[in-house]
Amino acid sequence: MLVATPASTLAFGSWLALIPAAGFFAVIARRARLEDEFLKRKLTGYRHDVERVPSAPSG
Repeated sequence: MLVATPASTLAFGSWLALIPAAGFFAVIARRARLEDEFLKRKLTGYRHDVERVPSAPSG
């Protein structure tokens, strides 16, 4: 979704549409970071799983 939104704006030929697409990217990235922090605080085994699984978010 983070790649599709800016790519679709360029496919339509609208460079101005990249401005809200960048905002969308920033909101989603912040939300993912906040969610990861929340899970690390609230779920006991989540931090261990993040360290064990290479594809899990880190931070």
